[in-house]
Amino acid sequence: MENNLPHQSLKLSFKEKRELRFKKICSHFNNVMLSSLICYQKINSKLFNSLSKAVTDYFNESKKYKLQNKTPNGLLVPKQGIEDQFNSVVIAYRDILLSLNFPKIISLWSIPAVRHKDASISPENKERPMRSELPHSDTWIGWDKNSILINIPILGDTDGNRVNYFNHPNDMDETWIQKQHSFEEGAKKFANKCTLIKPHYKKGYIYIADISVIHQTHRDAGCKDRVSVEIPMYINYPKKGDFGLKDALTYNEIKSIGIYKKLKFPLKMGQIIGESGVKRSIEFSLSN
Repeated sequence: MENNLPHQSLKLSFKEKRELRFKKICSHFNNVMLSSLICYQKINSKLFNSLSKAVTDYFNESKKYKLQNKTPNGLLVPKQGIEDQFNSVVIAYRDILLSLNFPKIISLWSIPAVRHKDASISPENKERPMRSELPHSDTWIGWDKNSILINIPILGDTDGNRVNYFNHPNDMDETWIQKQHSFEEGAKKFANKCTLIKPHYKKGYIYIADISVIHQTHRDAGCKDRVSVEIPMYINYPKKGDFGLKDALTYNEIKSIGIYKKLKFPLKMGQIIGESGVKRSIEFSLSN
């Protein structure tokens, strides 16, 4: 997608430029604006049901392995033994984005992340400086600043165990999207300058946000667990070595999955390669 903005944008503030760019992105599909940098859209029920079934099968298969593929932040990493179920998730997720005209928006297709959030934060995650319970932007771990963030609530208590989004102040600047040493560091700098947006996080909807948007995992008292699908997507082609570039596919590659290609995952249950803010946990190849 071209990143050309009108000439008058030279006079706009940093936030206004991002708002104008995001508005242009959202013009390719029907949506409701949750804020000037976040929108949502109801998913075709047949497509959502396909994704819900695929995610349910993937989650259930992961549980057979006692969730050995789960990271402290809840990511269910695709591994040997569950790759067929994960391919079904990718196909259903792809078809939803195709229905929203995404080939006109994005330059590369990131492999989606399936995330399971327990009803309460785990002891091993409670003090981690990269926990998603902290207000954060995905640019703080190195995702390209021109990306968008996709989130689809799928299973469980998506009202009580949800993602909260925040409005930025009008004087936000480039420092808001620079990489931080941790979510904890970024939250201390920026979170108290933001205001909470009235929660809207429901099954059957897709949420699309500018990558700069600060958000966090939130749990109401007495909530149950939740499973969602999420990932940043590249609008412009990222620079070499970008944090998520290794896990991205071209349009032709993502279209081929389920037709004559499939994703293969070499890691076995218990194998860990990820490091927060340095390297993602997924490793795969595209095979016949």
